[in-house]
Amino acid sequence: MLLKDGKIKIADLGFAKELKDERAIATTILGTSLTMAPEVLEGKQYGMVADIYGLGVILYQLLFGQYPYIAKNDALLVNEIKTKKPNFNLNGV
Repeated sequence: MLLKDGKIKIADLGFAKELKDERAIATTILGTSLTMAPEVLEGKQYGMVADIYGLGVILYQLLFGQYPYIAKNDALLVNEIKTKKPNFNLNGV
């Protein structure tokens, strides 16, 4: 999501991939690790549900001004996602 002249624009920067239906799978890994679903980070096959996870990360950023999980590398990030709950306390950020 980009902000231009006070308007929000949605951009894919050439990373978008069309999946024909909800059972379709993908294996491509492109983008920012901090917004990727854990199955993508682990190099597993994934489907449209991974996009819902990414949307959730974006919404979290909009609400709290930071990523829900931060780590030094992808393996640690996957561990954070799988073992910790994000902080949803608006006063605790």
